[in-house]
Amino acid sequence: MAPRKLVIVRVFILALGLCGAYARSGYLLTLPLVLRSDTTSQFCMILYEDTPGQRNVTLTFTEIITGEKWVILMYSLTIGLLRCEEFPVPPPGIHEVILRNSTDILHDPFKVTVLDNKITLIQTDKAMYRFGETVRIRIITMFTTMMPRTGQSNTVSTTRLHGHSQIHGCERPEMKIPAKPKPISSGTHSSGNLL
Repeated sequence: MAPRKLVIVRVFILALGLCGAYARSGYLLTLPLVLRSDTTSQFCMILYEDTPGQRNVTLTFTEIITGEKWVILMYSLTIGLLRCEEFPVPPPGIHEVILRNSTDILHDPFKVTVLDNKITLIQTDKAMYRFGETVRIRIITMFTTMMPRTGQSNTVSTTRLHGHSQIHGCERPEMKIPAKPKPISSGTHSSGNLL
């Protein structure tokens, strides 16, 4: 083998060795990107490194608007073994999640959305209404565990075909649909009911 070819082969083998050493360390983290508040969730993690042992890993949730932090600390994460942990989900909002070990940040921050743990159902006394009729509604708010939420809602928003209206409080459980609009007269006459 010529000396020049031998040098190229040695450099190639050295480069493969360096790439292989770099690829042997890393981690795998599984965490839902959408969570429900007032519940517990789970994340799983495994670390890969050349040297066996244990490492400390910290998972930090930071609410983007308020800056409040929730820290979840995992002690003694054994290299090469998958470990899953349950954690209490922070309050609703968009949170930035940072994964770090004792010396460095392991991953760029990523965003997790925490949704409210409530479902709101609006029930009416009939399926369709004509213009001018009174609408009677009942508003039920439940947690996702289907347990009722007690208390009074201060504001309920409803969306209509032609805009946005609000009902304030629950003392007035009915609202009027506006009277039937008059047709524009242009030589033709419209008769019959709308709907």
